[in-house]
Amino acid sequence: MHSPTLHPPTNNLLRALALLLAAALAWLALPAQAAPPKAYSKNGVSFQHPATWKVMTDEIEKDGAGMRSIDLEGPGDAIISLMFIPFLSGQNIETLATRAAEHRAQMDKGAAAKEGPDKITPTGLASSAITRRVGGKEIKGVLQRFGYTSGGETVQLEARFFSMDFGDASSANLMTQSMAEDTKQVDSALGLVMDTLRYRAKR
Repeated sequence: MHSPTLHPPTNNLLRALALLLAAALAWLALPAQAAPPKAYSKNGVSFQHPATWKVMTDEIEKDGAGMRSIDLEGPGDAIISLMFIPFLSGQNIETLATRAAEHRAQMDKGAAAKEGPDKITPTGLASSAITRRVGGKEIKGVLQRFGYTSGGETVQLEARFFSMDFGDASSANLMTQSMAEDTKQVDSALGLVMDTLRYRAKR
């Protein structure tokens, strides 16, 4: 019995294999496609947010003259908070950011007064003006950088503040808080929310 003869691959076969290999390598080299953004719409408020973020709360503030708060949470415990204020526009974002820093400082006093492993020491606050273009309009904001030291370790955080006015003389204040290393993904998420945010207060 004769053994079957093994023929060398033809040029056409080699070319086909090379094309398949090139296609496979090209597919592997493609960046992972981000999931499409999610849309949120409820009671006069609508916006889009990244699929990796979740709307955690949506509630009317008690005794808040109809003010409404919506909180989103993203990777790394990053937060975007929206406060909707009916029939009041022209919010002073510098004042809002200052009040937030003062409130944070009051909360820090309790943690700083503790001894042992639970002691947390603030490392200071730096504040600067920022802007973001939304719908062809420059919106002024405030960036705060601050940090804490505990157990020999230091963490750096950032908070951003913006205020947007709407056509019915209502407004929305937006605040973010995240670890400093998550700045890029938080900034992208905030941009999507602001670009798509719509608000109509109920009369």
